[in-house]
Amino acid sequence: AKMCLLEKVCSSINSYCNEVQKLSVGDIFKVQVFGSVSKFLCELESDLDISISLTDHAINLKEEIETLDMRKKRLHLLRILVSPSLESVALSKTEKFNLDFPYITLTMDSGVETRPDISVDVSVDSDGVLKSNYILQLYLTTGGVFFAFFWILIHWGRHIGILKCHTSPESTGLVLTAEFEALILHIYDKMESKPTTVAYDYSGSILQYLTNLLMNPELEKTLGLMLEEFFRLGFKITSDSVEDIVYTWPVKDEPSHTITKVALGKISSLLFQGWHCLVYTRDIFKLFERVQVQLTFAKRFAPLISDRIRFSTRFYEKSWNNVTGA
Repeated sequence: AKMCLLEKVCSSINSYCNEVQKLSVGDIFKVQVFGSVSKFLCELESDLDISISLTDHAINLKEEIETLDMRKKRLHLLRILVSPSLESVALSKTEKFNLDFPYITLTMDSGVETRPDISVDVSVDSDGVLKSNYILQLYLTTGGVFFAFFWILIHWGRHIGILKCHTSPESTGLVLTAEFEALILHIYDKMESKPTTVAYDYSGSILQYLTNLLMNPELEKTLGLMLEEFFRLGFKITSDSVEDIVYTWPVKDEPSHTITKVALGKISSLLFQGWHCLVYTRDIFKLFERVQVQLTFAKRFAPLISDRIRFSTRFYEKSWNNVTGA
């Protein structure tokens, strides 16, 4: 339902520019989706993030705004062209033009009676498109295993209370989704159990292609090793950090995200709990049980010592049974 709105927004914007503004005989805007929907991480209540950029048909418009800085270019396009063009498709519209990165929030009809209206954020030349494309490349070049890895970690972050909503002042999370994604990639870059790069070739739905790849039972062990190392290494990196972590995305213009040391300290304890949960239960689904947040440790032994104590207890229990006949 969310992806169906992409074409509706694209058509509305370009029709307005061509028919009302008489700017071009072709589409002057390219409309792309990014964020959780594009990375197949969305939930029912997730927003649809849309970025628009000028095409080669917008030669005159490009020349008109050439001398403006990037923020003023975005404001000009949003205020003069994009916002008026969306009146016909939006149930409601809010302009967020006072922000460093201006955008428009729409409420649109999902087109499905049983589903709620959908919130849509429209921006200009968002680097979120580049970031989403980078993540998708990792999905494909790892044979799909990074898709499962990333999906589990993002949903774990939502469930455990790490992620906060950028549109809700009342959100009690620790970091924004984009910041947590940056932290995941920062840790992933330092991992040793990363899968080898593979070639890919698909036609049709990328999601169907990735789903088929994940049917390979051999990926299960690789995924388990990756998750164990992520939580173990992530705990070490976040607990050892004495300053903020800054992750620079390996894409055009090198956008970056900063995760503060205060947030890192809190995330560290959650990674520690997640690591022990995986090591001792060998069950990924246990990560999503809220009770693990309440775990406390009177004495934190290394896993090797814990195992020795456990086996030693069994040994003496058996010996005592042999002696007493109990």
